[in-house]
Amino acid sequence: MREIRCLAAHRTLLLVLLATLIGAEDAEDEAAFAEFEDEDPGTADSDVAKSGTGATTTTTTYSRLRRDELPEDGFVWPTTDEEHFADVLPDEHRCNGCKGVAFQIDKALKELMPKDGKRVLAEHEYTEAMECRTSVYDDYGLKKLLDKSRVLVGPGLAHKDDEGSVFGGAKWPPRMARFCGQLTGDLGEEEVYKLWVENGSEGFSDALCSVSCGGPRKKLKVDKEEEEDDAPVKKKRRKSTPKEKPNIDGPPEVVKVYERKELKKMHKKNKFTFLLFCAPSFPRCADLEMQWELAARAVKKTDDLKEVVFALANTDSVGTLEFQLQDDVLPAFLLFRKGYAAPKGITTSEMLRLREVGDFLNYMQLELSSYMKDDPETFPRGKLEL
Repeated sequence: MREIRCLAAHRTLLLVLLATLIGAEDAEDEAAFAEFEDEDPGTADSDVAKSGTGATTTTTTYSRLRRDELPEDGFVWPTTDEEHFADVLPDEHRCNGCKGVAFQIDKALKELMPKDGKRVLAEHEYTEAMECRTSVYDDYGLKKLLDKSRVLVGPGLAHKDDEGSVFGGAKWPPRMARFCGQLTGDLGEEEVYKLWVENGSEGFSDALCSVSCGGPRKKLKVDKEEEEDDAPVKKKRRKSTPKEKPNIDGPPEVVKVYERKELKKMHKKNKFTFLLFCAPSFPRCADLEMQWELAARAVKKTDDLKEVVFALANTDSVGTLEFQLQDDVLPAFLLFRKGYAAPKGITTSEMLRLREVGDFLNYMQLELSSYMKDDPETFPRGKLEL
């Protein structure tokens, strides 16, 4: 009987020691992960009340991300709101983003070359090689290195093999594709191709990304020769011929909007309604409206964009139709998408990059690829109320 009591006492002691060890490990884990959490003091009490356990919880990245956007191991570290929600590539990642785009363009152009040398590519060949498809950038994402810095990683970029947790997919591939469209749209595919020819694979990334990485824009050799020819004798300087205006004869394709209810009718008929707020009182609007009309005509000939209608509201006469525009900046754009409860605005910095037909078409191509795939908390689904 005495032996049984001793065994029972030993067993009780072991259980107490085990509970103490488990509690200590939990405390260590909690302390280890505390640096990765941004506790919101204003919501801690409500979180405790909801949990019913008396343990405090934090509202960090978990509350901002859908479950299917989390890494496989569920390990999430705080990032900026722009890195979570913005549709465009954050400024701090543009240098690496440009190098990733340069890598993919270089790869696509090299695939068109014969094994024993090079050849001159036709315009349609290098233009097709520079198509900014989202699928090209599926392997790009954000990595947190051991020093807690965050870097963009993917094919052609540094830090690929460094230790650290990676958050890929989600918004990163469409951000990269959109940034690719901006790069090629700003320079033009012909100029990008010339940079590739003149600098080769080794120097192409530096030449293309000089501005994105904080340096001066690299000039083409042709530009330098023209400057040397023109500089010595000013009298012989060639006059720049004015840009020939495109022919826009025929009935307009852009729909002019005078009341909000007209938008409601268009929204019922079309998958996308792209609305431009502009007016004659803005000098930039004359050319912008012409490019808007050309884009409206181009989508009619593009199979996957036939469900897009381009609309225009003259702000001098109708104002902004009671829509609150970001920073109250004009010209401005709103995109209405079927199945969404509210129109999508475009950031001021991105609006300044939408200038020509190609910019508008690239933007819509990317919107089509990410349709119904974006964050439902940021862009609520439902019936549009106007």
